[in-house]
Amino acid sequence: MASEHVLVDNVPSSIPKIELEKAIVTALGNRKWNVVSTDDEKIQAELNHRGYECSIAIKNVNEVLILNDTCLYKTEEYKQPPQIVKSEIPGRWLRNLVKDMQNTVNGLSLIYK
Repeated sequence: MASEHVLVDNVPSSIPKIELEKAIVTALGNRKWNVVSTDDEKIQAELNHRGYECSIAIKNVNEVLILNDTCLYKTEEYKQPPQIVKSEIPGRWLRNLVKDMQNTVNGLSLIYK
């Protein structure tokens, strides 16, 4: 189940794109997300943790950071056979990403006014 979330709804246009990308990659790494690719349109990352296998793409669209996610959840091993079901990104993970991205943008906006 793919879903879309707003991480930051007002990214100042004064922040250079390369600096924003570097800061996003750092913030993702701090939360143990593995960045698998970056290009002009998006940053893609993955995290496999506690039965969840999540892939995200973060893109900047008209000064809004948008996250698209796809997550799978593997049911407990004791259930035979274990099942993999589509899921949403866990709420705490999403809240942490929102907080981290807002802090990242706020810090950069103080540097690039």
